[in-house]
Amino acid sequence: MSSAHHIKISSVELHQPALLTSEMKLNYASFLDSLPDLSSLGGQTVVVECDNSLSNARFLLSAWIHHLTCYLIPANSDVSILKQVHEISGASTIIAANLKSGIKTLLFDDFPQSELSHAFEFEDDHVPFVIQTSGSTGTPKWVPVNNRQLFTAFQSSAAFVRPASGEFWLSVLPLHHIGGLSIWLRSFHRKSAVALHQPFDAKNVLALMRSHTAIRFASFVPTMLRRLIQLMDEPFSTKRTVLLGGGPVSAQLIRSAIDKNMDVITSFGMSETAAQITGYQYSASNLPEDDILWSGPVQAPNEFRLSGDGPPNEGFLWLKGPQIFTGYLHFDGEQPFEHGWFNTGDIAHFSSQNGLRILMRRTDRIVTGGENVDPINVQDELRKISDVQDVVVLGVEDEEWGQKVVAFLEIKDDTEIQITRTFIKENTPLLAHEIPQEIIQLKHFPTLTNGKIDRQKLRTLI
Repeated sequence: MSSAHHIKISSVELHQPALLTSEMKLNYASFLDSLPDLSSLGGQTVVVECDNSLSNARFLLSAWIHHLTCYLIPANSDVSILKQVHEISGASTIIAANLKSGIKTLLFDDFPQSELSHAFEFEDDHVPFVIQTSGSTGTPKWVPVNNRQLFTAFQSSAAFVRPASGEFWLSVLPLHHIGGLSIWLRSFHRKSAVALHQPFDAKNVLALMRSHTAIRFASFVPTMLRRLIQLMDEPFSTKRTVLLGGGPVSAQLIRSAIDKNMDVITSFGMSETAAQITGYQYSASNLPEDDILWSGPVQAPNEFRLSGDGPPNEGFLWLKGPQIFTGYLHFDGEQPFEHGWFNTGDIAHFSSQNGLRILMRRTDRIVTGGENVDPINVQDELRKISDVQDVVVLGVEDEEWGQKVVAFLEIKDDTEIQITRTFIKENTPLLAHEIPQEIIQLKHFPTLTNGKIDRQKLRTLI
């Protein structure tokens, strides 16, 4: 039998801040009144083209309240993609910011405003959102996210981040990915506030955070945080906390953030876990040691185990618990489960004191000439080179070596440095088989809509 979760907004909470944009600031009473009335859709399945606007965020919150199921796709998707998702989902309609040629479309603003109560019920097994994995390392898959996962994820996040009344969480991540969507859902659950700024622009985000000291929390991927810090001449005047995920993180980046008066919570999570399932807080009193970065313990009641023939407390990471999804939709491959345990595809190390340290994805490991190469280690060493802003190391098929190591270097705009294999050999501790056989320098890395580096696009440059 399915259980239910409840959110109730008290008369006091109705007067607390709910939303901040460049045009307005709303309390919960006004924000609830501004939500669209979706009762006419009657719990249907819809496809939502997310443009990350305020209208988009309002629609998704109201859809959650009205028990719809929303397939989320990025803005400006090709009509052929819209039709394909519309067909496989069995959706009644597509919701978007503008009309689509040759396909039934309703606009975010087509619906009247709601007259909602201030108490809401959410059935455990209902799937309000179906989200595509980011596709940064392969083919995207459709992940159903149910309310059981979401409310467990709220609990996991609250172990590290608990905004007080009047404090805002900055929303710059796209709403069609779990990282961006979860900011709105967990804030509504806690009756805390969101500062909406879309799309991400480092200069504008920095100006917003400096002018509104009540923005105390932010979720970034590493590329976003790195670009923000590059613009900062002085630290923030008030402490900020950054929830960081979505890709490999360097100790250097965390130290730089702490120097700018930001605590950093490194986290591990994915669409399949409804966002964050671990967390580890770095601060001025808890700086990272060398390049060993922790993601923290898996939050109860979720469980983990490690498998494989490697060193003690190291192996493939498996997860189990109420925060874990039930399996991919519209998927012809083998589901990643064994006896109820989800195979994340990641390799991790466990410490009883610090929790998990994510070493690499199984698919990221490089074997060149019979030698194993850890791309994370190579990236960390190359980032220490002056004038190198960011690094991606990939393994590429090679007839002679099986795989060759290829390094992409993002170089500062005002430098013409040329980094060679000889330079790396003479200036880093990397072993001969770890030194990239090919080095490609770029001014800016290509990114996906969620801010992650587009590794598939990088491969096309080889």
